Amino acid sequence: MDTEFHYYINYIIALRAGFAPEIAYKIAYSAQYVDDNTENYTILQKVNLDLYSNIITQSINPTLSVKDMISIYPVFHFIPGDDILKSSSLRRDGECRYMTTTPNNKLARSALINALNSSNPYWIGIASHGFVDTWAHQNFTGLKDKYNCVDKHQTNKTLLGKKFLGLSSYVGHADVLHLPDTPNTTWYDYRLKDMKIDNNKRFLDAAKNIFEMYLKYADKSLLINIPSDPESAWNELESAIKAIFISDLEFLQSFLGQYYEIKSKSTHLIMQILGINKSYRIEFYKQLAKKLEDELGITNSEFDKYDKNKWLNKALYETLDAIQSYDITANDNDIQYEEKCAFSLSDSANQQYYSGFDIGDQIKRKLSSLLGVYKKLHMWRNNHKYNDWYYFQEAAKTHHAYVIDKVIRIMRKDIKMMQQSNINL
Repeated sequence: MDTEFHYYINYIIALRAGFAPEIAYKIAYSAQYVDDNTENYTILQKVNLDLYSNIITQSINPTLSVKDMISIYPVFHFIPGDDILKSSSLRRDGECRYMTTTPNNKLARSALINALNSSNPYWIGIASHGFVDTWAHQNFTGLKDKYNCVDKHQTNKTLLGKKFLGLSSYVGHADVLHLPDTPNTTWYDYRLKDMKIDNNKRFLDAAKNIFEMYLKYADKSLLINIPSDPESAWNELESAIKAIFISDLEFLQSFLGQYYEIKSKSTHLIMQILGINKSYRIEFYKQLAKKLEDELGITNSEFDKYDKNKWLNKALYETLDAIQSYDITANDNDIQYEEKCAFSLSDSANQQYYSGFDIGDQIKRKLSSLLGVYKKLHMWRNNHKYNDWYYFQEAAKTHHAYVIDKVIRIMRKDIKMMQQSNINL
């Protein structure tokens, strides 16, 4: 799934399930940021010279190593269902993989339940991403495997897109590009007995299940507006989301009331003829969120148009190829700094950096070692690491630690089965 579900719809669901607005926002942002957290960063703590490294949760690198592939895709995006009979029964060829993603599977549910019990909104968002992706990514594995190959190509656009992006056809659902992740989309999975896929049905089922999971398992200290009638609350929410998916403007105008806004009559006419495109679906999600916020008496919500760099820019210095240079003195094991000037690193930075500096040998050796290895260092923007981006990274590491061993055990079943059957990946 993409930003529409992971950020906008997830926020609406979390809010309606009763999460405090600041928690619902962190859940939704974390859920979407799983797809945008694609870069490795090394951050230097200027107080004690400690280094911090993040974890990446997504990659479109076609040359990704097998180890990195396993560390990312089955952990965050294609959580395996380990239901070999169910997955193989859906396919025309009867092939099977333990690593196949199945909707609402045991491992994805377990990760989300543990996140909800932890009261950590960042982990809740990350686990929510993997949980709802089990609907969008069902019948694919998060590995490079011919099992993922959709025999007949969807369109010429799909073929050109794969060639242009250099994507490997057999990794996840790369063979059909973004089709499984987009609301209001019908596509064909020619591997399956029932080939026609209606994403609206899948997405609404995922939305209902995550709403129920939030209500059932969330730490009650995070909930401030639990609906008195959860079934009615969900039915109302489902009707609104479905109307956005299928471009039911008449229902939306009636349901949203004063919050319904379209900039011009011509735009309204175009949407009636062609349907609601992604940008206007997002506007309707925001209008629905505003309606819910006002009904629940919520003010000053951080929820707004998603910006993938918002947390990152608040956490780290923006300059990628430079760090700050400092006058450094050693005094009774305390290191004191005075910011002096910007200094761009070069291959000989570890020699140039100390010219004219009076520092202790121990500190000099440590800095020299750091600068000799890392050509791109970042600094914490407020001289400390306690920020949303850091908390997200720590939650992602927690999620990874919880899931990875279970994924590897499942993968070993596939390896054993394929060795016995002489199946080639």
